[in-house]
Amino acid sequence: MKRREFYINLVITIILWGSAFVGIRYTMGNITPGSMALLRFTIASITILPFFILSKNKVFPKKDIKLFLLSGFLGFFLYNIALNMGEEIVTAGVASFLISSLTIFTGIFSAIFLKERLGLFGWIGIILSFIGIGIISLSEDDILSINYGAILVIIAAISSSLYMILQKNLIKKYGSLNSLVWSIWSGTLFMLIYLPNLIDEIKVVKSSTIAAIVYLGIFPASLAYFTWNRALELSDSATKTSTALYFTPLTVIVMEWLILNEYPKSSSLLGGFFVLLGVYISTKGKKDE
Repeated sequence: MKRREFYINLVITIILWGSAFVGIRYTMGNITPGSMALLRFTIASITILPFFILSKNKVFPKKDIKLFLLSGFLGFFLYNIALNMGEEIVTAGVASFLISSLTIFTGIFSAIFLKERLGLFGWIGIILSFIGIGIISLSEDDILSINYGAILVIIAAISSSLYMILQKNLIKKYGSLNSLVWSIWSGTLFMLIYLPNLIDEIKVVKSSTIAAIVYLGIFPASLAYFTWNRALELSDSATKTSTALYFTPLTVIVMEWLILNEYPKSSSLLGGFFVLLGVYISTKGKKDE
């Protein structure tokens, strides 16, 4: 039963987070990255509040409040600001390929902080993924030109991988709901620096953009993070669980083609292939070992 629940939560997460890349790309150009993040996670914070109030196991993590502030900063503030800024430049599909590399970074940090063993295949996977990241990070038009949008998304991936390491330990102590709620609220707190901008922009933002942000706040930001935390809670390895996210780019490519009429360049698809191949080899090797 737990195994089935694990996969259900994982599939829901993949679909909703896939739609998030497309939703973010859709809103960029109509609202600035910081204002979008603040509005989105204000909605998410409100959405998750009733679940927290009704929970019988809600706690105030006084002893670990600094860890939750760090978790919120890495997993919500830095991740979303960097991703939003990155998607002003790169397509949703490219962003999803690069975010998939968070599995590689999670593996590296898990080896350092959680003492999880990487092994030979783990290192081969890391090398292949970094080759893919390099291909994507160089523009297709000029091999000497670095795509700074890709660099920003990589920063988001690194930030998210550190968040996952923190969450694995916090979830064990506080449970998935408490860990999610306090991390979201902490991240949103940091986003308040963008409040003056949001107040100015909200007056002129298109209604379709607002609708997209409301969706992003309720589903990918609230429900998906809860299902993801629940999947982590049911898993025995942060690395293995995050590996499943390499299916997300396939979902994103289909959705961005249908909704945005965009498609990754051939060089980005090649780079994405190397990233996903590296993720697969790293995880498969870890499982076999």
